[in-house]
Amino acid sequence: VGGSDIYFVTNMQDKACHIPVTFRVKNKLISKWDPYSGSVEPVLLFKDDKDGVNIPLKLGPYESTFYVFRQGRPDFYASQTG
Repeated sequence: VGGSDIYFVTNMQDKACHIPVTFRVKNKLISKWDPYSGSVEPVLLFKDDKDGVNIPLKLGPYESTFYVFRQGRPDFYASQTG
């Protein structure tokens, strides 16, 4: 959409999930959009790899969210290893 990539992510389980997910995008600003509250927050914990951007997702039971990737790079971010 207008140079942005938008992904809808949902946890369809009755328990929380903590999993790494790789999105097939590179060199973009990442934000997490909460469809229930309308809040938008930058995602500053991710890891670039050969397949795209790996984000450690943490979703509550039946929680849904949007990840929006738009042009640019953050001034700083944290990369989790191991």
